[in-house]
Amino acid sequence: MIERIRYMTNLYEEIEHILLYSDNVRDDLVKIKDKIEELEKYYTGPEWMEDFEADNEGLIPKDMNRGILTEDAIYDLLCSVDEIRK
Repeated sequence: MIERIRYMTNLYEEIEHILLYSDNVRDDLVKIKDKIEELEKYYTGPEWMEDFEADNEGLIPKDMNRGILTEDAIYDLLCSVDEIRK
């Protein structure tokens, strides 16, 4: 679970970095399409909810980056990606 959260956080941050700093956002999003789909699958599947609940139960270290376990972080990021893709 801890490694999954770290991995998904890295995916989130990579996508976010492209959205914020890329000069060719659309092209760069196409290049990481598989990573976006992987993050979306995590968020819409049971694993995100398991991690979210574990965090609420205090099972995730408090010094660990748990930003993707907020209810809106991944959702908002994926909505931004969808808007750019249109």
